[in-house]
Amino acid sequence: MRFCLTTWIVLIALATAAYAVTLPAIPMHAGWITFTKIEEHNGFKLFRRYGYFRHAKNSVPNLIIFNCSKDVRKAASYLTFILPEDFQPASFPRSTWLPKIDVRFQINDKSSALMPGEYHNGEFYFDLNIDTTDNFEKIMLADKLAMSFGNKNDVIQYEFTEKVDQLFSAFIKPVIFCVHQEISQKVRRYDSLLSGGR
Repeated sequence: MRFCLTTWIVLIALATAAYAVTLPAIPMHAGWITFTKIEEHNGFKLFRRYGYFRHAKNSVPNLIIFNCSKDVRKAASYLTFILPEDFQPASFPRSTWLPKIDVRFQINDKSSALMPGEYHNGEFYFDLNIDTTDNFEKIMLADKLAMSFGNKNDVIQYEFTEKVDQLFSAFIKPVIFCVHQEISQKVRRYDSLLSGGR
């Protein structure tokens, strides 16, 4: 059977094309935690969610951070999503800097939200502002999340479960576990300040 040059080029392109990377759902903290003495930095209070990888070298990596601004008139609060250590996106090199990137979030398998953000060297940043408040809160209070990004539609999935809370608290004592209602109140209070309310 003979193939023309064009056919060979197409077959080679298909064989070497990068396809989207999709991770199985990562078990995550159901709540947000903060360390009582060391979690204030440059005007931000940090609230964290840790993942759990049973056989990984770092089995409980910090994958999501709520950077809570003490004065939103000086700096906006923002969310940080950290790629798992060994995750290499198909859409772009992990070390890339993208000043602007749109990320699609699927929330609780029911709705989706498009969030504008920034990507730098394995981390996504999403600001809390007037335009993002509603989606920001939904993302922070979700029980299940999937984030899709890049021209190859790479996907990372998160499932928030109290089992990880129990696992973590068995080893780390000086923490405050923050319930969803507290976080929701913080987001709404900042939205009020951003809107000029008191």
